[in-house]
This record gives sequence, C-alpha cells and structure tokens, in this order.
Amino acid sequence: MVALYAELEEKSPRMVMGQVRRALRAYAGEGHPSQAILAHLEHLLTSVKPSASVTLCVILIEADSHTLHIANAGHLPPLVRNPDSTTRYSREHGPLLGLGLPHPPAHQVTVEPGSLLVLVTDGLVERRHEDLEHSLRPTAATTWH
Repeated sequence: MVALYAELEEKSPRMVMGQVRRALRAYAGEGHPSQAILAHLEHLLTSVKPSASVTLCVILIEADSHTLHIANAGHLPPLVRNPDSTTRYSREHGPLLGLGLPHPPAHQVTVEPGSLLVLVTDGLVERRHEDLEHSLRPTAATTWH
C-alpha cells in the first residue's frame, strides 16, 4: 500500500501538480521504492518545469511487517499515533522536489498494529511568525482513533 501527500509551492502552476500526481501514481504502481519515486519525480520536474517546486511525502506501507518506508521531500513530517495514544513525528526529510538537490535515502519506521498515520497540509498547522515545532504540538495532541 502507498500513502502519498503532495503540495504545490505557490510559484508552481497547478498544471504541473497534475503532472506530478499522475507520474507519482505511475511510479508507485510500477512498484518503485519510495526513494526511487522521489528520484524519478526530481528528474521529471527539473526536465519539464525547472522553475517548479513541490513538497511531497511518499510512504510505502508493508502491512505484514508493520513497516513504513518514508521518503519526505520538504513536506511536514508524518505523525504516527500508537494504540496507547503516544505520538511521534518522523523528522527525517530532504529538500523540496524541483531544486535539483540530492535526496537522502528513505528511512524505515516500524509501527504497532492499530497505529494511525497522519499527514497534514501546511495550511493546517503553519502560522506566520510561529515556530513549526510549536505549531505541530496541537495536531499530535488532538489526533484520535
């Protein structure tokens, strides 16, 4: 299973986002690992629309082993809420797509059965003149099963 979340940066036209989403589905459907998906999309963006940039988090889910393979390109960190209600953000990430910069390898996170995975838009949590760490706390505190 694949969980995907992508957002367009303001300077990138919506048409580009449509192309990215279609390519993302195609690469994921072909069975590429999350790190390879980012590399393919990076190449697509820098080749087709060099001025575009996109934040993206690709999470490949291995249900049988309860493992998440997370490749994050500048997006807000995914939140995992465990069945005991403890929460943790996955902080590892790389640069936005479209900047032509290398991306770190995807990292693995093992989750407990019954855990909840939450991906949010920056408009939900980011506040002008407020530290992102501070802005993320209410999301973790209010996530429920």
